[in-house]
Amino acid sequence: MDELKRADINVRDWEYEFRQRDRHPILMADFWSRSLINNLRQEAKLSVGFDSGYIFTSSDCGYVNIKEKRRLLEAIKSEIGKNDDYLRYIYETTLKRIDEWDKFADEVSSLVQSNPDKKALAEFWKSYDLNLKILIPWFHIPWYVTEENMITDKVKEGLERHRQFIDASGGITEVLTALCFSAREAIFQQEQRAFFDLVGIALKNDNFEKDPVFLSKAQKYLADFGWVGTYFLLPREVMKSEELIRKVKKALSENALEDYEKGIKARKEISELAEKLFQGLSGDEELVKFINWARDFGWLLTFSVEQAIKSSAKFISFYKIVSRTIDVQYEDWANLTSEEILKMLEGGQVVSPAEIKNRKKGFIFMIEKGNRKLTSGDAGRELVEWFEKEVGTKDLEGVEEFKGFPANKGIVRGKVRLALTPADSAMLKIGEILVCAMTSPDYLSAMKRAAAYITDEGGVLSHAAIIAREFNKPCLVGTKIATKVLKDGDLVEVDANRGVVKILKRAE
Repeated sequence: MDELKRADINVRDWEYEFRQRDRHPILMADFWSRSLINNLRQEAKLSVGFDSGYIFTSSDCGYVNIKEKRRLLEAIKSEIGKNDDYLRYIYETTLKRIDEWDKFADEVSSLVQSNPDKKALAEFWKSYDLNLKILIPWFHIPWYVTEENMITDKVKEGLERHRQFIDASGGITEVLTALCFSAREAIFQQEQRAFFDLVGIALKNDNFEKDPVFLSKAQKYLADFGWVGTYFLLPREVMKSEELIRKVKKALSENALEDYEKGIKARKEISELAEKLFQGLSGDEELVKFINWARDFGWLLTFSVEQAIKSSAKFISFYKIVSRTIDVQYEDWANLTSEEILKMLEGGQVVSPAEIKNRKKGFIFMIEKGNRKLTSGDAGRELVEWFEKEVGTKDLEGVEEFKGFPANKGIVRGKVRLALTPADSAMLKIGEILVCAMTSPDYLSAMKRAAAYITDEGGVLSHAAIIAREFNKPCLVGTKIATKVLKDGDLVEVDANRGVVKILKRAE
């Protein structure tokens, strides 16, 4: 693999696309880049793709060629505009690929039980590589549809035909967000219900850790949701009883059950409002069609990722036996590429511990026109800093106000807590403003404490938008620049009525 240098990158060709919801080591960068280059076009059934490449950095960010991203989005919009067939294809194929991934996970789990030799592991690694590359586009294709509001914009257009009804019902934002609210539970909502059932038992019993009812339900929770802290390819373990008890105690100390019950009540109120609004618009068949698609995709976007992570937890034993076989520490193996792992399984060239240690310092990974380039270590970290400054912040100096989409109304002032990863969000204090690239169920505890949410990414159907409506907190999504402009301690005003964030005072 060649070394990546500044001369290889024309910063004007690239733009930030997303930040991974958790760490993005080299192995993930390798899989994601090869999949988006080689598999996305075919899976999406489009004539355009990312031919000019993708860049991933050790700061967990992905960057895409600007022109190619625009062409891809226009192609998706064009297909959606023709008829329902393309939306149906995306919806059904996403669920199909998720189901295939789960079945493959079961197959690999069975393999591990047979104590496979190097040859068998190498063959299964080839299958793993193929299956993951097929799955990855289905995290992106539904996301493009929702991130760009391709369906909800159709709903918004339809609502304009009913202006008098909309104005009488609270305005376009309230009606739009309520109508697009899916009544179907995502997996994280099922997990929260099961968790707070445990908290409710613990609240009534000081010695809950020995309560047979609690212990029985705790085992059921761990069997169903112990995977929630795991993630693709990362060296994570499923939750154990000790960790669950710590979480329950923390929820008790924060009086989190009361907040959860308020959220349930708010969800019910939104659902009732949505049904009332839906009935008032039921005569407009075209509008109703897109409302139903918005609800389906809002559910799909969260469910598909969570289900894929749940299935991925089944691979942990496979990852461990692979790392042992190639004589690499489990916590270090994701610093290799898929090709390197396969070669080591086949008895080929070994990546030294010194090289792995060097890669952990930082890296920038680029695939362009089929060629992969990697720079790691101090040089990689410096190249990332240069690249991200040039691409992400060079035009943002002096920005004191910016816009986003108001996912839930309200006006609040508070200090910023920048949480680029779920672990960072643990530092958030009650009343602070949560600022991140995008939220996920891992952020829920912090979202309960936060006064408002601001995200770089997301649309009406995003996780942050769903939770903001459940907790009834001001929320702006899709700002594109919040994590680049705001710093910890900045005093800001979040005006989710107008969709504006104003910086009142910079942190000292």
